[in-house]
Amino acid sequence: MEVNTSQLIDDYLDGALDESGAERLRAWMEADPKHVRLFVRHVYLHRQLREWSLAENVGKCLEVGELREESVLAVSPDERRPARRGSWSYGAVACALLGAVAGSWVTWQIAAQRPVAERGGMVAPPAGAAPYVATLVSVTNCRWDQARSTAALASGSSVRSGESLHLLEGVAEMSCALQNGGMASLQLEGPLAMTLSSHGMPSLLYGQLTGSFTCDYDEFTLDTPLGRVVVSGDASLGIIAAAHKVDLHVFSGTATLELWATGVRGGSNQLTAAGGTSLNVHIDTEGNVSVNHGESQESGFMTPAALTASRLPISDEYVATILDAKPVAYWRFERDVDGLMRNEMSDRFHCRMNGNAVRWHPGQDGGSVEFGTTGGPGYLISDDTLDILTDSYTVELWAKPSYFHHGTLFSLLQWHAPQSPIGSHRMVLEICGPISGLTSPFRTTDFHPGRLRFIHECRTRFDVDCFSPDPYSVRHWQHFVAVKALSQMHLYLNGRLVDSKEATGPLPSGLRVLMGQLLPVSPQIEDEVTSRLYSGELDEVAVYDRALADDEIRHHVKLVRPNIKATEEQVIGDPR
Repeated sequence: MEVNTSQLIDDYLDGALDESGAERLRAWMEADPKHVRLFVRHVYLHRQLREWSLAENVGKCLEVGELREESVLAVSPDERRPARRGSWSYGAVACALLGAVAGSWVTWQIAAQRPVAERGGMVAPPAGAAPYVATLVSVTNCRWDQARSTAALASGSSVRSGESLHLLEGVAEMSCALQNGGMASLQLEGPLAMTLSSHGMPSLLYGQLTGSFTCDYDEFTLDTPLGRVVVSGDASLGIIAAAHKVDLHVFSGTATLELWATGVRGGSNQLTAAGGTSLNVHIDTEGNVSVNHGESQESGFMTPAALTASRLPISDEYVATILDAKPVAYWRFERDVDGLMRNEMSDRFHCRMNGNAVRWHPGQDGGSVEFGTTGGPGYLISDDTLDILTDSYTVELWAKPSYFHHGTLFSLLQWHAPQSPIGSHRMVLEICGPISGLTSPFRTTDFHPGRLRFIHECRTRFDVDCFSPDPYSVRHWQHFVAVKALSQMHLYLNGRLVDSKEATGPLPSGLRVLMGQLLPVSPQIEDEVTSRLYSGELDEVAVYDRALADDEIRHHVKLVRPNIKATEEQVIGDPR
C-alpha cells in the first residue's frame, strides 16, 4: 500500500477526508479488487478490532446480530475463551476480517457517494429539511463508553446532530420529535453504537434496538450498515445490526429497507415488511447480498409484549411443596406492605425495599419483585440477620433477567450499618456480563460472559465459584439453585447440576440477605460502586439450612415446568 493511500485511509477514519481525497481513494479501490481488501484490512485493524476489544468485556460471544438465545453461544468452551489482552489469534482475526469485508466496503461506498460537509463524515442536511430533535428520556442501569460517546449521557439530555452514543450495558430510551408533529421512541439495548448525522438522522453502527412510531405526516429514517430503514405511519419494529448482517422485525405497521448495495440475490434493493414479518439481509465475503423473509419474533426484543410474554405459573401444589420442605425463609412477593416483603415461614427475615429502581410487580399468576425499573440503586435487604446457616445451605429462586448484563440476584453479607459493606459478602448468586463500578485489569467473569455464577467464601482463600457452562436466557423465567453441602458446592440451572467445586468452611453468623445488587447504599462508599445492579424479576426465593437433594430440585422445577427438557442430565465440570 502506497504511503499516500494509507494517509487517505487514515484521513477517512479520522473523518478528515475531503471531496478530492474521497475521489482519489475511490479511484484507487475501483482500479483493482485487491485494493478493496487492503482498504478493509486497514479499516478493520484501526477500527473494527478496537470495537471487538471493547465488546469482549460485554460478552462478544453474545453475538450482536444473533436473535435466538439458543444460538448465542453455540461454540465449545475452548472457543468461548477470549484471547489475552494484547495477544490476538490470527485465526480469530482472519475470520472477523472476512466477516467485516463486505460490510466495511458497503460502508465506504455510502460515505464515498455522499458529500463530506463536516468532520466525522456527517452529511449535510438536504435543503429545507428540518432536523430531528432527539432526547434521552430514560437510562436504566446504563454503562457508557465515556471515551467514545460524544453526546450528553444523562437522562433528559438532548442528543445533537453529529454526536454519538456508545452503550456498553443497560437500556436507554430516546425520543425523537419529527418535522410535522410525528414522534418516534427508540429503546437501545447495550452493547450498541449509534451516531446522529448532521441533520439528526440516527445511524445504528451495531447493536439492537426497538422502535415505536407515530408519523402520519412524517417519514422516519434510520441508517444501518447495509441499508436505510424507512417508516411511515404508525408502526413498531426491532432491528439488529452488525457489519455484515441486518435483521428487521416488524411487529405492527410497515417498514421499508432500502439496501445500499446492488446485485441482491433474488430481489429488489427496496424491501418492504409488514406487521408480523421479518427481513434478514446478509452480505458474504465476496460482496453478494442475500435476503431471507420470515416471521417477526418480538420475544427476542425488549418490548412490553416480550417482557410480559413469559409467565411463571406457580400452583398451590408448588407452594405446598416448598412449605413442606421447611425453608428458613420463603419470599413469595405476593403483596407489598409498606415496602416490606414478608417471609412466609416466620415473623423474621422480612426484606425491605430500598431505592427507586425496585418495586412490587403484581401479576396474573401472583406477584414478583422487579428490579431496574429506573436508573440508580434498587434492592431488598433484611433488617435482621440469619444465624442458623453453617456448613450446609441452599438458595433457590426463579429469575427473569431483562437482558444480558452483570447483576447480583441474591447474596448473604456480614454487614452492619454504618460500616462499609465492601468485603462483607459470604455468599453470592449472580448473572455474569459486563461489570460496572469497581473493576480490575483481570476478572474471572471475563471468561464466563452470559453465565450464572455461585460464589462461596471458604476462608482459606477469598472465594470459590461455580459457573454454568451455558448462558442464561433473557426475558424468560429460569430456576436457579445454589447448594453448599459440607465440603462441596453445587450450581443448578433449570433442574440440571451444571457445576460442582470443593469448598470447605461454614458460613459465619450475623448474615443479612441482599437481593438486586452487589452492595447496599452506604455513606462509607461512593455510590458508583454499588455495582452489578440487577435488571429483571425475582420470585419464589427460598433459603434452606440444609442441602436440597437432586430429586427435590428436579421435582420443584417440574411442578412449574413439567415439560422442561433434560432435567435428568447432569453436567458437572469446570467450564473454564
